Amino acid sequence: MDKEQLKEYGFELDSYSVVGTQEEGKMAMDAALITSPNTGIPVEFLTYFDNRAIEIMTQKRAATEIFNEFKAGTRKDLVRKFLQIENTGFTQPYSDYSDNGKSDINVNYPRRENYLFETVIEYGEQEEAEASAAKINLLARKQQAAAKNIAIDFNRFYMSGVAGLENYGILNAPNLPSAIVAANGAGGYSTWATKTGQEIYKDIVALMADMSARCGGHVDMLTKYKLVVGPSVYAYLAQQNSLGSETVIGMIKRSFLNLEVVVAPEYDDATKKIQLIALDVDGEPTGELAFSEKLIAGRIVQYLSHYGQKFMAGTYGAVVYRPIFVSTMTGI
Repeated sequence: MDKEQLKEYGFELDSYSVVGTQEEGKMAMDAALITSPNTGIPVEFLTYFDNRAIEIMTQKRAATEIFNEFKAGTRKDLVRKFLQIENTGFTQPYSDYSDNGKSDINVNYPRRENYLFETVIEYGEQEEAEASAAKINLLARKQQAAAKNIAIDFNRFYMSGVAGLENYGILNAPNLPSAIVAANGAGGYSTWATKTGQEIYKDIVALMADMSARCGGHVDMLTKYKLVVGPSVYAYLAQQNSLGSETVIGMIKRSFLNLEVVVAPEYDDATKKIQLIALDVDGEPTGELAFSEKLIAGRIVQYLSHYGQKFMAGTYGAVVYRPIFVSTMTGI
């Protein structure tokens, strides 16, 4: 049937434009295809979105495994001072008619400066709407990120302090005794990777001997210790002795009955160090980690179409009250 015949039945096709190829004809007739060929459906309809979020791990924060953490003052306190008392004096032979000998105290007030630090989160209305469609609690996640960033920096300051302030860390506290250098093993090198289990055990004994030599009998095999090592050398504590009957860690714990091993990434620095720390000698802590504010969340501030919130904290760093009870070895 041609166009003229179709007009008689009320069909006007003069304004119709051809879609597709010439072979397909001038209009879609029955099975003739005028759209792009497709045999599938959008992949989104075939995708399962898991609600569980896999968080990217950050480096281990081990400072609080070495010393206890406590609150000292508040954000308004720029400086923390603590009291040190040393007994002084001497005695002389007794006589009814003499006033010999003298006993006194010497008082000092060491100080640490309070370092306040902050971080800020921001989120927009459009951003929040889009995140909600993806089933992300945007505000909660950003607040969690702020808290984690503050925790990461707390660990950094506890380990190394704050440059330019009287604020120090476990690794650079004032008056720490000089480090001793690991002895060379039979292979001619000092690193644990080249030593036998027996030689590694001797390094730990050397740390104990270094501490004992300056502590006047205040430490022994029953004292509570923390042995702090880096991740790269921790595995070598599993080395066996020359008989293959016991590991290094087994020998250490059999000799030092109250010793605990702590793994801290900061000890894998250029010097490759380890530390032996005696804890709570005669009822007094060797060191502590002091903070003024652990975490303060500021008010949520509304702008034209976004919001902001500030978080802050404060720290005095690590305070090593009795550095004689810290022995350090490098070159392992």
